[in-house]
Amino acid sequence: MIKYKRILFILMWTIIAQGSSVINSRAYTPSGEWTLQKSSPTVKDYSMRVDVDPGEQYSGAGYAPSSVYWAEYITFNNASGGYLGLQRANGKKIALASIWDGTGAKAGILPTVNCYEFGSCSSIKGEYNWKVGHKYRFRVEKSPRTPSDNAGDWWQISLADLTTGTIDILGELKTPKWNGLKNYNGVFLEYFTGPYQCNSLRHSKTTMGQIKGNYGKETALSSSNASIYGNPHTCGQEYLLPNMTEADHGSTASNNKGTLTLLGNNYRGIHQWGKYQKQAKKGMMFASNPTVAEPYIYEALHDGVYGAFPAKGADNKDWKSIGIGYPIINDLYFRNQRVYEWEELKNSNVKIGDYFVYHNPINLDTEYFKLTQTNPGYFPTDKTNGNGWEYVGRYSRSSENLYNNLPVHTWNDSNHSGKKGELYYDTSTKMYFILKNTGSYWYFPTTATDNQYWQFFGYNP
Repeated sequence: MIKYKRILFILMWTIIAQGSSVINSRAYTPSGEWTLQKSSPTVKDYSMRVDVDPGEQYSGAGYAPSSVYWAEYITFNNASGGYLGLQRANGKKIALASIWDGTGAKAGILPTVNCYEFGSCSSIKGEYNWKVGHKYRFRVEKSPRTPSDNAGDWWQISLADLTTGTIDILGELKTPKWNGLKNYNGVFLEYFTGPYQCNSLRHSKTTMGQIKGNYGKETALSSSNASIYGNPHTCGQEYLLPNMTEADHGSTASNNKGTLTLLGNNYRGIHQWGKYQKQAKKGMMFASNPTVAEPYIYEALHDGVYGAFPAKGADNKDWKSIGIGYPIINDLYFRNQRVYEWEELKNSNVKIGDYFVYHNPINLDTEYFKLTQTNPGYFPTDKTNGNGWEYVGRYSRSSENLYNNLPVHTWNDSNHSGKKGELYYDTSTKMYFILKNTGSYWYFPTTATDNQYWQFFGYNP
């Protein structure tokens, strides 16, 4: 796998060097790249948002596992580099970072793992409960926690949830002296377990914000591109409809002023009512206008010609109401359920594990919760679990800035009480610390170390 990825990495940059443009294809690996105008050899920020979750693992003949990787390459001036990102791996939520030919690894909240395929590598990888619709910022920086030495450099890998305002140190990776980070970077959305067929692969969507250098201060790009690489997945004639294009049933990548949108297996996404000579295949999802902010979804109940949609919440002979559920469309499909509203909690069809939508009046987000017990209380309003609900995520907003600053707190904020993962600044030592646990806290360390309340993060937010 590592050797294969390294070959694809070289091929991708070869295509880009030849002047690729936005490509729509049924290839199953949408990708893209950016190049910063100025170099930033000691630190780079990577931002991403998973807009559509491939969903949990379900058993059933003919269905591919929930195995999708949203990845960013880590590029060095004198080496191939590696990659980092988020995954659904057989339904589990994962975060990871790996560097080919790396020479060491230290655990943070992720454990170190064995990493050897066609050569040595260093890796940290483990379960990480990322949320659909949340904005994330990965950072690779010359480690402030472990000094480099003559044998090589240590790199700190951190992951900030910019939606909740929290941050984690995932771990550290060591490399030989590779002359720092390059000023360009690539991304990809990969299905890494088959069968690679349009009727079985999960639909996925991710938005990748441009790379930034110098702790977010260097933003000017000299180039950005979206492209496709790899082999096409299959869409048999029995699944195709009149006038259906490769973009309709395959995977696509697009670039809007440096923001990349990667879509995987659009066959299982949302289709426009009226397309394909008003024909559908059973299980396909349609909406009156898929391009609006939160389209209402209906599922086709049979193959062949269809008629008008019923009223929202109702069904007819052609359509089943699914609701405002695009971010969790895969789970709704596999569970054969609609997304419920609070008022439907007593519906006889509702069962543990079903999904509900909540229109949060405080932050104006459309949020999703999974029912975990009978007779639950009301939805939590702060993007947490509780009252018989598991918080799943939010409906992303296409207009929102993917890269906002992580909130930084100071000693006197909130009467010496805070939330686990919040970042604090010590004005006396000019150092940043992560709060280890929710609740009250006491003094910062006076040196670049940890104590029972604080984890030393570095010298830049």
